[in-house]
Amino acid sequence: MTKEIRFESPWFGEMFRVYDGHVMIGEVPLFPPGAGHVMPSSFGGMTKVTDVSDNRIVHSDQSFDFHYDWCADSLFNALPLQLGAILPGLADPAAWEIRTMVEGMGPGLEAIVNTRFEPFIQGIGVAPWETRYNATVRIAPPAGGTWPTGVYDVVVTIQLVGYNAATNTVTARLPVAGFAELGKLQVYDA
Repeated sequence: MTKEIRFESPWFGEMFRVYDGHVMIGEVPLFPPGAGHVMPSSFGGMTKVTDVSDNRIVHSDQSFDFHYDWCADSLFNALPLQLGAILPGLADPAAWEIRTMVEGMGPGLEAIVNTRFEPFIQGIGVAPWETRYNATVRIAPPAGGTWPTGVYDVVVTIQLVGYNAATNTVTARLPVAGFAELGKLQVYDA
């Protein structure tokens, strides 16, 4: 399933824009790449399923890949976002915090939150000062090797933050964030 990441930023208006965000979730093949899954067809035979990128029903023993892409541009994107003189209170370099949340709906289903940081990349010194970002986050089944069967709700966020890589901590949350609700998916027994 693929969704648009809707960014909001009251920060400097047209001087800093974040847009064109998308996230796609797909199950990681259980068998070698290209083999797909074999699922029963309505005719009693077996049908190979190879394109599972928009599938909302997945095996309990598979990982999920979340593929993210987004863009930042305009004049403010060309500044080195780590100087307290430019951004009071932001002494650490800026980074994009990507949070992937898979929350079980019902008893016994736990929430999984995966957080990853992508460094802010200063745009080139020529208009439109554009930087395109791509990231992939893999969420593996929890301990025990399988997801509990059931329904899960999937939400993702991307936020610009001050980030100290040495201590792996967020030092400031900046007013630039994007959100996407990917909806529900069903996990079935492998």
